[in-house]
Amino acid sequence: MSRRDVLFVSILLFLGLLVAPQSVEAGTLIGSGLGVLYDVDHVTGLASNPRDTGGRGIRIAFGNGTLYGESALHLYSIEVENGGTTSIGSLGGLDASFSVQDLAWDRTTDMLFALVHLGGTTSDFLYAVDADTGDATEIGQLDAAYTTMAFRGDGTLFALHGTDDILGLVDKTSAETLSSVPVQGGVIPGAMSFDAADELYVAARVGDDLGVLHKLDRYTGVLTPIGSTGVDVGLTSMAYIPEPGTLVLLSAGLLSFRRRK
Repeated sequence: MSRRDVLFVSILLFLGLLVAPQSVEAGTLIGSGLGVLYDVDHVTGLASNPRDTGGRGIRIAFGNGTLYGESALHLYSIEVENGGTTSIGSLGGLDASFSVQDLAWDRTTDMLFALVHLGGTTSDFLYAVDADTGDATEIGQLDAAYTTMAFRGDGTLFALHGTDDILGLVDKTSAETLSSVPVQGGVIPGAMSFDAADELYVAARVGDDLGVLHKLDRYTGVLTPIGSTGVDVGLTSMAYIPEPGTLVLLSAGLLSFRRRK
């Protein structure tokens, strides 16, 4: 096959991915309901394919090809396919008086962050976590009682207040809230995550349903309900796993082109 033919095939593969069904190009939204992982349909909200982590994936975040989970101040890596876990280490620097509210991964710095609450107080903190060892380093005390957080693709950190219906933009280097938007809808958020297109999804309690998936407009604060996840305990954390197919096929095409050169 000539170099021109190889390049042509690579372009066709790329174009095919562009028009592929949404489920292929969108990646997977993963939710954790008290340590049980689910695939969450971002179109209907329905959760499926439960995988038990043994309670080790209460809070989750995805980065650098690894799904991280936290439970009882211990960090794990989780096998996405079956929920199997491998211990990474204790969250050094945190004692039993602390609890982790959420994890989030900043792909612009390849860093893992933890939203941490000090028991018996109204104090919450932002920590940086070493993804290789579990060691946690305090960044600063938050000025609002946030309960869940997520990074946008450009490295901007957003967090939701559990009761005051506020979406805050948080400085990841100081934990200071830079700005905030009132959230409309009167729900109690349990988890949040951005997808590859920087759409923000929120799982929240609505009435007696503990797990209704919403899309949240980060500029206006408008919550648009998508549908119930069907998870009785609700979702305590969410993470987005990008679809690697595009990069794999393009890399294969470029590699083949170079070999024929």
